[in-house]
Amino acid sequence: MVKCAKCSKLVGKKSPGVQCSKCNKWLHGTCASLSTEQLSALSLTDSIDWKCRGCSSAAGGKPKRISVILPDLEDEDSEVEGTNQGTQERLLHEIKKEVREMRQTVREIIRDELQSTLKFYSDKIDDFEDKMKDYDCRVKLMENQCKNANNKIANLELKNEVLQQKINKMEQAQFCNDIEICGVTEDEKDVKKLASLVSKIIQQKEEDIVKVYRKKKPIKPGVAQGARAMADAPIVVTLREGRRDSWLAAARSTSISAGDLGVSGDSKVFVRAALSPTTAYLLWRGKTDLKEKSLCKYVWCKDGLVMVRKNDGDKKVYYVRSANDIETIKKELLK
Repeated sequence: MVKCAKCSKLVGKKSPGVQCSKCNKWLHGTCASLSTEQLSALSLTDSIDWKCRGCSSAAGGKPKRISVILPDLEDEDSEVEGTNQGTQERLLHEIKKEVREMRQTVREIIRDELQSTLKFYSDKIDDFEDKMKDYDCRVKLMENQCKNANNKIANLELKNEVLQQKINKMEQAQFCNDIEICGVTEDEKDVKKLASLVSKIIQQKEEDIVKVYRKKKPIKPGVAQGARAMADAPIVVTLREGRRDSWLAAARSTSISAGDLGVSGDSKVFVRAALSPTTAYLLWRGKTDLKEKSLCKYVWCKDGLVMVRKNDGDKKVYYVRSANDIETIKKELLK
């Protein structure tokens, strides 16, 4: 093995070189500034005089064959393959690097998008919570307003019921001197004559009679009005002040029939206190909803006030001043 005169490294097939024809020193091709092709050309020439730079200025002498060490083709191929493999490794490394960079970029993009999305929905949730709090406040305010309104309505209903009772009492007071003769058919037109006959039968003074007229039937539709419209309208007798109670007491102790008055039929004729429309309706409702359904035994009216008693031995008397009282009494009697 020979060494390069310039770099002192071995000259071989992996590091080809050439020998100077004058000083016989070996130099690498790279150290002598010769390419592989030039080394191959020198090897193929039988008589060529190649001198190193140190000997290139000397002249004369017969050229002699120079010695050249060429690289092995397999080594060259392996060197090329090694070069290709190194290139592939570099490319693979660069690809991996680019993939890592792409992954990092994608992660950053996804992170930014997620953060932006989370912030957006977080803001939306905050807005929603603020709106819910506002709605809760409004609902509570409306609930309080509704509660106050219900209380006001209940108070107004109570006041209205009290006012209605007062109005009914005032209306009933207008009939304080009136009595009704019921059970006489409407075919009998001479109501004054009938009132006089009744006064004689119950032994009361005819001079107590101030006015006599047939009561008008109701025009408005309704269950109570319909029932009253089917019956004969009673005869209303207005008496002198303070005489009504005497007439009613005498009528309760005397039995009167249609024949006693000289009218057709054998039905019973009875005398009762005249009632206002509201009192008459409450009396009818009491009898229909309570007495006819066997919830109580007695429903009557005295001094314009409807009263209810469950049985003979009961001391408790219920007073009916409005339709609501009937519903309350019904619940009490069903217990």
